[in-house]
Amino acid sequence: RVAINSGKSKFKLSGAPKNDYPVIPDLDETNSFKIPAGLLSAMISGTIFSASTEDDRHFLNGLLWKHEKDVFTVVATDGRRLALANNGKLKIKKDFKVIVPSKILNELVKFIKSSDFDEKEDIVVGLSSNQIGFKIGKTVFISRLIEGNFPAYDQIMPKTKEISVEMNAPKLTAVTKRAAICSNERSGAVKYTFKKGMLIVNSSAQNIDFEDELEVDYKGKDLQVSFNPKFVLDILKNAGEGGVIFDFNAPSTPATIRIPGNEDFVYIVMPLRTQQ
Repeated sequence: RVAINSGKSKFKLSGAPKNDYPVIPDLDETNSFKIPAGLLSAMISGTIFSASTEDDRHFLNGLLWKHEKDVFTVVATDGRRLALANNGKLKIKKDFKVIVPSKILNELVKFIKSSDFDEKEDIVVGLSSNQIGFKIGKTVFISRLIEGNFPAYDQIMPKTKEISVEMNAPKLTAVTKRAAICSNERSGAVKYTFKKGMLIVNSSAQNIDFEDELEVDYKGKDLQVSFNPKFVLDILKNAGEGGVIFDFNAPSTPATIRIPGNEDFVYIVMPLRTQQ
C-alpha cells in the first residue's frame, strides 16, 4: 500500500502487483526512418482534423501513412472531407502503408509543442507489422496500428478544375464564423454565391438570417455552393494570413482547397445539398 500524508490528512492507496502491468514493447528500429519534429507536427496538425471521431468505421479513426515512389504522404478523411500532406524530401528506404491512430498522433503533437525539443531535431519513427513507435530524445511513444483498408482516396480527388478562385483567408474566416453562428443546427450549411467581383455568404436558422459579401477576383458565371462551415474553418486555420484557393468543377462535386505557397497540403470538401 502507498501512504500519502499532508498535514492532518492521510491517504492509503492499495496497489496491484507490478507483474500485472502490461509488458512495454521495445521500439523496433529495424525499419525506422527520421523526420524533423517540426515537419511531422505540421503534417499531422494540417490533416488530423479531417479524421473521423465515430466508431462505426474504425479505420477512419486514424491517419493513413504511406511512403511510395519516394514521397511520404499523410491522409485523413471522415468520408465527407479529406486532408492530404506530401513530402518528397525524406530519406526513407522502404515503402509502407499503415493506419496510425489519431489518439497517439494528437499526444505526439502536444508533446512536441509543449517540450523544449528543437523542432529541427529528428524524431525516429519505427514500424513493425502491428505497431508504430516514436523516439524523441529519451521519450518513446508506442502504439498499435489500426487494422483495415483505408479508402482509395486518390479516386475521389478531382483531376480537373473548371473554376478557380483565390480569396483572402482572414476575411473569409471572419465572414464564415459569422455565418456559422446563424446557420441551422441540423443542416449546418453556409451558402457561398460567387458573382462577378464578389462573394455573397448566406446562412439561416429558424429565427435568424445572415448575409454578407466580400470582394473577390471572380469573373466567371454565377456559382452557388454550400459547405459545412466547420469544414471550411478547419482548413482556413492552416492558411495563415495569406490567401486560399478554391477549385470547382460543379456545385455538386467535391471542391479542392489549396494554400498558395504551400502546395504540399491539399484539401477536399464535399458540398452540402440544400434547398435553393
